[in-house]
Amino acid sequence: DFRETATSAHALYDAKRGVHRFASTTRLHHTRNFILWTLCTTKAGPMYSALLTTETAYLVLELLAVVGLSCYATAAAYTGGGHTVVQSFFDVVARGIAQHNLSAVSQHVTDLLAQVPAEVSACVQRESEMLRNYLEVVANGGPAPEINYEPDSLRSFCEIVEDKGYPCKEYQVLTPDGYFLGIFRIPYGKAGPSDEPAPPVLLQHGVLDLANTWIVNWPNQSLSYLLADHGYDVWLGNNRGEQYCMNHTKYSVDDKEFWNFNFDDMAAIDTPTTIDFIRDVTGYHKIAYVGHSQGTTTMLAALSMSHNVSDALTTAVLLAPVANVSNTQSPAKLIADLHFDDLVDLFDHKYVMWFPTWLQDIERDVCTIAPHTCEIFIEWLYGWQMNAVNSSRMGVVGSYIPGVTSVQNFDHWCQLVRVGRFQHYDYGKDKNTEKYGAVVPPIYDVSQIDPDFPLFLASGGKDLVSDPVDVALLLDQLPSVPKWSYFEDWNHFGFVWGLDASTRLYGSVIDWLDSHRPL
Repeated sequence: DFRETATSAHALYDAKRGVHRFASTTRLHHTRNFILWTLCTTKAGPMYSALLTTETAYLVLELLAVVGLSCYATAAAYTGGGHTVVQSFFDVVARGIAQHNLSAVSQHVTDLLAQVPAEVSACVQRESEMLRNYLEVVANGGPAPEINYEPDSLRSFCEIVEDKGYPCKEYQVLTPDGYFLGIFRIPYGKAGPSDEPAPPVLLQHGVLDLANTWIVNWPNQSLSYLLADHGYDVWLGNNRGEQYCMNHTKYSVDDKEFWNFNFDDMAAIDTPTTIDFIRDVTGYHKIAYVGHSQGTTTMLAALSMSHNVSDALTTAVLLAPVANVSNTQSPAKLIADLHFDDLVDLFDHKYVMWFPTWLQDIERDVCTIAPHTCEIFIEWLYGWQMNAVNSSRMGVVGSYIPGVTSVQNFDHWCQLVRVGRFQHYDYGKDKNTEKYGAVVPPIYDVSQIDPDFPLFLASGGKDLVSDPVDVALLLDQLPSVPKWSYFEDWNHFGFVWGLDASTRLYGSVIDWLDSHRPL
C-alpha cells in the first residue's frame, strides 16, 4: 500500500535523524535535512537510508554538482541525448545507493567526464572545485567564502528595475476572498513619460515562478523593458500564496485555510480582479495580456468560463501554453505517477517549495559559483535548449526561484497529468457533487472561448511541460485559428529567459500588441 510505504519511509527518516543528529545547525546541515526528507518522501522507500550518513550526503551533494556540469558540457558538445545522459545518472545513483555501492556512482561520473572536451573539462573541474570549497567552509561553520555576486541577485524587484533606469511601482490588489496580491508596474520606458497615451499590458508568470521572471535578463533581452520602451504601461502580476502575495484579511500563512486554493481560484478570481484593478487605475476600458506557462493556463480557463474576461481584453498572448498535460515529458509526470501529491497530503503540508531564507541564499550562492549546474537542472526539468540562457544571470534566477504555491495547486497539476483532461480541481466524489453538481469535475472547454477574441500562441519543440502534442490538441480545440509561432529548438523557459527571444519572438509580440492596442 502506497500510504503505508510512505509512512514507513517517513518513520525511517525520523528514526535515522535521531541517531545522526547534528550538533551544529549550519546552512549545509539544514540543506542536507531538506534533501533527505525530499528523497525519502519522493521515493517512499528505505533504499535512501544510506543517505543518512554524513559521508554519503557530502558525496551525493558533490556528485550532483559535478554531474550537472559534466552532463551540460557533454550536451553542449553536441553529442546528443543530453536528457538521456542525465536520466542515466539518476538511475545509477539510485542503484548505487540501494546497493550501498557508491564507488559505482563515482565511476559513472568519471566516465561521463571522459566524454567532455578538454577545454570544457577544465571549466567543469574549476567550477566543481569552487563549489566543493564553498560547501566545506559552510559545513565547518565558517562564514561563506567571498562570492562575486551579480548585484541583481541581492536586489528587490523594484531595485532591479530602477537600477536599469526604469521607474517601478508596487501595488496591493485585494481579491473578493481576502487575498492581497502584490503586483508591479513599469509605467514608461527609459526615455521617460511620453505625451502619447501608454496602453496597459499585463504580464503573468507561471507556477513556482514570480514576476521577476520578466526582468531576469538585461533590458534589451527582456519583454517587460522592451514593451516599456515601446510606449506600453507594463504591469507584472503575481498569484496568491507567492512571496509577494502572503497577506490575507483573515488568515496568516500559518493557517491551513490560507492555502486552500488552486489555479481554479487564480482563473476565477485573481486574473479578473487584477485586470479590473489595472483598468480602474489607468482608465482604460480594455488592456492586453501576455502569459507564460501557468499564466496561460489561468487565462485559458478564465476565457472558457466567461466572456467577461475577453470583454476586458484586447488580446492575449500565450507563451508556452499549458492546458491538457497528458503528454508532458517533464519530471512532473513521474511525480504525478508516484502520487507524490497524495504523500504530501498525508503529511498534512500546506504549501510546497517555500524556501526559507537560508536555503534560498544557498541556492543563490551555488548558482553564482557554478551557474551551469543550475542551468542543467532547469533544462532537465523543462527541456534541453543548449546555450539558451545567460549563464551570468543564473545567480539572479537562484535568488528567487522556486516560488511557492499551495499543496492543493500542486495536487491540481498532478491530477491533470493523470486524468489527461483540462479540468477543475477534483475534491473527491462527495465534495465534487456538492461544489459542481457532479461526481466528476467539469472540464475547461476552450471551444467556448469567444471565436472573435484574438489569440497569439507561441510554443517550443523542446518544451517538456508544454508538450508539442498537447499544444496541437489545444490548437485543434480552440473555436478559431489563432496566430501561432513555433520554435523547434526552444524549451519551456526560452520564451522568458532565452537569449534569442528578443530577436526571434518579441518583435512579433510587440507588432501583434500594436495591432490590438488597448482602448
